[in-house]
Amino acid sequence: MDPIGEIRFVYPLDNAMPSPTAYTIEPEQALGAFLHAEKSGWRIGGVFHSHPGGSARLSQRDLEEAADPRWLHFLIVDDAITCFRIAGQVAVPVKLS
Repeated sequence: MDPIGEIRFVYPLDNAMPSPTAYTIEPEQALGAFLHAEKSGWRIGGVFHSHPGGSARLSQRDLEEAADPRWLHFLIVDDAITCFRIAGQVAVPVKLS
């Protein structure tokens, strides 16, 4: 598995879906983030989103729509952050240090 390294920058992108329970990233913003990362010599290494009032587990939709199996998936619930890798639509917890 390709090591991720350290987080250098976070791209807060808008939810294109007007929903409190689902999200999709605005395509123009996603492209802008990828182009900025490439120009800076960085690699996008993961995504983050929240489950307001929900559980600290990735949803079935999160698992099905995971873009890159190398990415880390950070989930924010209340004041806690959990992290996962997705392997074959299974969330594997990753210890944060």
